[in-house]
Amino acid sequence: PAPSKKMSDEFIRNVDFLMPNEHEFFDQTGVSVTTNDGSLDKEAILKGSKILFDKGLSNLIITLGSNGSCFINKEENFFVESVKHVKSVDPTAAGDSFIGAFTSSLSKGYSVKDSIYIANAVGSLTVQRMGAMPSLCTYDELKAYIATLKDPEYKHIVKLFKDSTEKSVDTLEIFKNTMIFEFDRTLSSINRNLYKDALDIILKAKENNNRVHVTGIGKPSHIAQYFASLISSTGTPTYLNTS
Repeated sequence: PAPSKKMSDEFIRNVDFLMPNEHEFFDQTGVSVTTNDGSLDKEAILKGSKILFDKGLSNLIITLGSNGSCFINKEENFFVESVKHVKSVDPTAAGDSFIGAFTSSLSKGYSVKDSIYIANAVGSLTVQRMGAMPSLCTYDELKAYIATLKDPEYKHIVKLFKDSTEKSVDTLEIFKNTMIFEFDRTLSSINRNLYKDALDIILKAKENNNRVHVTGIGKPSHIAQYFASLISSTGTPTYLNTS
């Protein structure tokens, strides 16, 4: 949930894996994962997670920086310690690389627990390098790094890598099916009354020789720019504000 903001209950119900860091977890639940002395408060984490599960969430993974990460659902929970003796140079992209590694591992058929251990190792590698994209490791770098780790769980991961066989994946077919699914879901969620209200505003502005103001900040500014040019092409004066 980044950039962090409160999510609707309907959105949470449709999430398979929610992966906030400790600050994003607080924004969603109002529960801090640490005590006053800075130590991890596992009871508080379980209490906060119940708030999300009561809203229909399926699985929760919280990244806890140097405290590692934890997995919680209604059936089980476990904590995974961070990789020890790591010199952190730059935390940029640590969370993103964790999520990427977890979802990639899960899609290859690894268990949730194994996927989290792999993601922990990737996050550990990421913070040891400067920058965002330059800090991301290759698959071969990851395998070599995990082979050096002392934790018994990582010995299991090394064996897992050796025993696994890469399956051929039709990425184009996956992309097509995902797009069809998302397109159908978007269509079914459209509130047509809101579109009619927007159309009425645009037509009224045109009748009164007024301008339509379109605003977008960040990524939505690109959509706003397209929308403004589209309305302008119909003959309705449009003003774009992206600041």
